[in-house]
Amino acid sequence: MKYILFKGSMNPKSPMEATDSKLKELSDIGYKQGKDYDVVSLKVLEDMLGKAGGGIMDINQMTRPIHMAGGGDTELKGLLQALTIQLMLEKGMEGSTLMPSGNPDTIKRLEDRIQEIKIELGE
Repeated sequence: MKYILFKGSMNPKSPMEATDSKLKELSDIGYKQGKDYDVVSLKVLEDMLGKAGGGIMDINQMTRPIHMAGGGDTELKGLLQALTIQLMLEKGMEGSTLMPSGNPDTIKRLEDRIQEIKIELGE
């Protein structure tokens, strides 16, 4: 099984499987494999994120009731987080030359997809 390793600081809390549909979604919003993300094995993903063997666990994960251990669809939550960050970057800052606003069509597609995921997650 392969997973998506985002480059930079944008990585979901749980591993995101590299399914055809996820890869297409990333491509549709302008992400490029090799530039913005790589498709890797779970071992490589854990090694790159420093999560292999032990480490400090999140207190919220440790104290969560057993029936909530999965926390819903983790793939969708990871995708929602990634798309939200992408939307924030795409919107930029009004009047800024360092972070100008992006393409309105891309912003609209991102907002629509985020809304679809939120509805699917029941948020």
